Amino acid sequence: MVLVDQVASQDVHVSSISKRSARTLDNMQTRAATGGPHFPYLSLLVADVLQALINHDGSISHPLAPERSCPILQYADDTLLLIPAELGAVQTLESLLDQFSAATGLKINYHKSTLVPMHSSEAACSQFKAVLQCKVDSFPQVYLGLPL
Repeated sequence: MVLVDQVASQDVHVSSISKRSARTLDNMQTRAATGGPHFPYLSLLVADVLQALINHDGSISHPLAPERSCPILQYADDTLLLIPAELGAVQTLESLLDQFSAATGLKINYHKSTLVPMHSSEAACSQFKAVLQCKVDSFPQVYLGLPL
């Protein structure tokens, strides 16, 4: 699942992107459901690899603190990335996700992804959608049965 939401804070626009990867993470989730003791550690390693890749690139920053790297939050097989709502940042993120996929063997399911913009123009949303090849939705969203 990809979730891109943009929130305006003064003149700063924020995007958050959540990706759901297939195959290996689904296998890891199955092992966790059956009591696999290594699942939490494997998830942390996957998140650390993605964070290291983004930090090494250095071109995607925190949307509200440009001197900091883009934050990555992970729960089970969902990943949330907070990035500036700029076409260049989205294009770079898509490229880094492709590199991450090639390096780890994890497939990014863009067809399960959703772009959820807030405080962004229709033209910008169309550009983001074209880059990420995902559907567009709006708030409120439901995650794990809870409204966002």
